[in-house]
Amino acid sequence: MEVIGLPQRWVAKANWKATQENFSADPYHVQTTHRSTVEMGISPEDPLYAGYGHQVVMQNGHGLNVITSKTGRSRAPYQGMPESMWPMFQRNLKPEQDDILSRTTVFVGGVYPNLSFVSPIHGTEGHLHNYLNFRVWRPLAPDKVEVWCWFMIDKAAPEEYKKAAYKGYLGSFGVSGTLEQDDTETWARIVEVSGGLMMRDKQLNYNNVSNYLMGFSHVEPDPTFAGPGTAYPTTYIDALSRSIHERWLELLTKDLIIEGASK
Repeated sequence: MEVIGLPQRWVAKANWKATQENFSADPYHVQTTHRSTVEMGISPEDPLYAGYGHQVVMQNGHGLNVITSKTGRSRAPYQGMPESMWPMFQRNLKPEQDDILSRTTVFVGGVYPNLSFVSPIHGTEGHLHNYLNFRVWRPLAPDKVEVWCWFMIDKAAPEEYKKAAYKGYLGSFGVSGTLEQDDTETWARIVEVSGGLMMRDKQLNYNNVSNYLMGFSHVEPDPTFAGPGTAYPTTYIDALSRSIHERWLELLTKDLIIEGASK
């Protein structure tokens, strides 16, 4: 991989845990938060389109989402990378890895605590291109985070492809990109609502009546997934989100000594 351009940096009104969870573990928000991309014809109309595939939960809050399609195959094999590069992928990857790469539309996930990544298919003027975006969420305050954002792409890609992919990145996940603006707006509203009287005075009823449990207890892991971790057969599930917050709580309380209680 090679990095193109300088890393973009900006400050968002958000808590770092919300941004990490949103990027690493929450494809469910795509169908509503990024509805404008459907209306513009960039994303499929199927409301489940970001839910097909697997959510893979690793240890210590790490994990990723492997998003395919309703058919299980990507509309653009190898994420739209030039066909001239396909033999290189097939040569360098194990058969199981090559199969997953050829069928996947988007890889998105994170390394706990504050590194996220996304490898999507984006573009401009009707042409789709793949790239890899790394981002670090640097906490500045409980309600403020600095975002560091890098664009990366396969060194072997043609130069024209790299330029077009970079343009697609700027228009989607760059600081002024459409998807970035969608997410940043939501993060800011979460911070504002969280400081309200009702939020401070009430307890969240985490139940499946309001669908807050997101697959808890009734979506079983897929034993046929050819990879490490625990893989669930949908990305519309909170398994990775819970893992992130469980790891946060574990680190926050592991050295906590409660007077009168044993460790």
